[in-house]
Amino acid sequence: MRLQVKLLRVLQEHEIQPLGGQETVPVNFRVICATKANLLQMVRENTFREDLYYRINIIALTLPPLRERREDIPLLIDHFIAKHHRGARPVEITPEELQKMMAYDWPGNVRELENTVQRLLALPQEMDYMPAGSMGDRGRAEKAAPEQTEGPAGYGSYEEYILSREREIITWAMRECSQNISAAARRLKIPRSTLQSKLENLNRKEGRNDGILPDRNTEE
Repeated sequence: MRLQVKLLRVLQEHEIQPLGGQETVPVNFRVICATKANLLQMVRENTFREDLYYRINIIALTLPPLRERREDIPLLIDHFIAKHHRGARPVEITPEELQKMMAYDWPGNVRELENTVQRLLALPQEMDYMPAGSMGDRGRAEKAAPEQTEGPAGYGSYEEYILSREREIITWAMRECSQNISAAARRLKIPRSTLQSKLENLNRKEGRNDGILPDRNTEE
């Protein structure tokens, strides 16, 4: 509440006093606030100042969750692909995959959608489209069986699943960088020592001592 008092004073007086300073400094600014909390309810509960609420509540925009504006999903997917895709090959989504993504409720809203697109771009398959339907299928399965304690489909445990996904990412990075560990580490934005340690750990678990994680697809 003390911070709210200070913020209210800045909004009213348009001046601040720098830390350690003796004089106030005029400032010219505009404030954009975003929250998922019910501020009116917080005012009633005396956890948010009423005068501050009416000071910031000049123009209010209510943005519905993504599940209530599914028509935005294709536009957002295209935007995030353009934002995060760095490969030479174009990325496409089939109508069937798009339909599954639009059927998913996206409890994490736009941030979850962006993270999903980034993850799928980082794990390219042999096909040219993103396997987006797995997200929707997974979401419905979790809702249908919330008490399920077994690992993800096809895996005996959570650790086994995470290890497999990590292997896919590292294999992709090593392949993209022609098995150059330093370049792959830069591509993954992790220290080289971290990638080296993960490679050694994965090779050890698979009974290898060559120091380079091979691509299973090329071995079969």
